[in-house]
Amino acid sequence: MPKCALLTCQDLSKYVSDEELLLIALRKQLPLIEFTYIPWDAPIDWNLFDWAIVRTTWDYTKRLDEFVAVIQRIKSSSCQLFNSADIIVWNSRKTYLADLEKKNIPIIPTVFLGKNNLDSLASTIASWPQDRVALKPVVGANSSQIQILLKKQANDVGHDLAQRQTGEWFIQPFLAEIAQGETSYHFFNKKFSHAIRKVPKPGDFRVQEEHGAEILSYQAQPWELTHAQNTVDAIAEDLLYARVDAVAFKQSWLLMELELIEPSLYFRTDLQSANRFAQAFSEKIS
Repeated sequence: MPKCALLTCQDLSKYVSDEELLLIALRKQLPLIEFTYIPWDAPIDWNLFDWAIVRTTWDYTKRLDEFVAVIQRIKSSSCQLFNSADIIVWNSRKTYLADLEKKNIPIIPTVFLGKNNLDSLASTIASWPQDRVALKPVVGANSSQIQILLKKQANDVGHDLAQRQTGEWFIQPFLAEIAQGETSYHFFNKKFSHAIRKVPKPGDFRVQEEHGAEILSYQAQPWELTHAQNTVDAIAEDLLYARVDAVAFKQSWLLMELELIEPSLYFRTDLQSANRFAQAFSEKIS
């Protein structure tokens, strides 16, 4: 029987997951394939599997080098990986935002910290109308390590981080609209499936359930979907799955993140979404 590994992590107890809905859909639509959840760091011979789908590997950002090594081992095996190894490596660092901006995807203004941009850092931050900024790690997830700072604080911290080279960081203006919610658009085989609205709890900006945010089904407007579709289409490679996270307000739309590695896909908010994923996977391997 053909085998498919669904990559996860050793411990999901700290996270909210509805992956069981996907497993049910996959087994129902593709009964002749054996689907098994496998921790990404397990000592596995990947040649034993025909396919591997990266799903809930939510601890990978803390061990990125190890994770990338595993991804490269899968790439070198006979097992076909979704999404591809090249896409995963590219998407693991938020520097991909700069690549998307070059393709005319509207992103939140972003400055990646480094010695080369120290001279312009203060003037760039000063040009943003917002009074606060967000300092974020280039490799990170689940709002980990994000700091919200006043502009002057950000300039001082930015200089300190760049000079000390303590990790890699970037700075963005902190948009007040984030407190009203973030929108996520889900795509399977680059076809839109469903959207959600993630609303942080009062006084917070973090939009994950683990931080108390509310997750709501959302009816996306055509103009939003155009932006989200353009973002997915900016990737030349095929994508089994993609989640586009954006701030949408009035008639403006700014990309926050393009999640191509292990995004939560919120199957519980649309009861047919897991079936759409299973169908997309069936199309990929047929």
